[in-house]
Amino acid sequence: MQKNDLQLYDSYLLPCAKSSAAQILPILHELIKDIENCNLQIQVICTDNYPLNVNLFKLLSPTSNLETCVPHPLDTCRPLYLIFDFVHIIKTARNNWIHQIDSNRTFSCSSFVPCEYTLKVPFQDLRNLFKLEQNSVAKTAHRLPAQSCWPSSLEDRMSI
Repeated sequence: MQKNDLQLYDSYLLPCAKSSAAQILPILHELIKDIENCNLQIQVICTDNYPLNVNLFKLLSPTSNLETCVPHPLDTCRPLYLIFDFVHIIKTARNNWIHQIDSNRTFSCSSFVPCEYTLKVPFQDLRNLFKLEQNSVAKTAHRLPAQSCWPSSLEDRMSI
């Protein structure tokens, strides 16, 4: 791949029924290198918790332990975050947002840059967005249903 060729990978699939993490690791390194040669940066690798993927994450760690942050294989000064099961992380964030104890259900998130700012988003903003767009043809949040903005106690538990 040439440095100026922009090819985005949103997922990379390869048969691994008879593969080991040690066999997949060089393929992952090559994929990271190809993506970063397009002037993009890999900051997170997210996968399911299939045993091969767990072992692959262990191989990425300098201690061979399962860690959430390891040195980036192309630049050890940069972190590479390793996460499992993104859908459940989003579900947890959503449920934490809905169950905030302040009257506005305000979700607060610190900046990734230390001491820069804290992002605060009241749940009402989501409801206002839904109301604003509910009769529009073009929508910013085109898949935002009313039941997400006003969940019943059953929907509040949101199954995946």
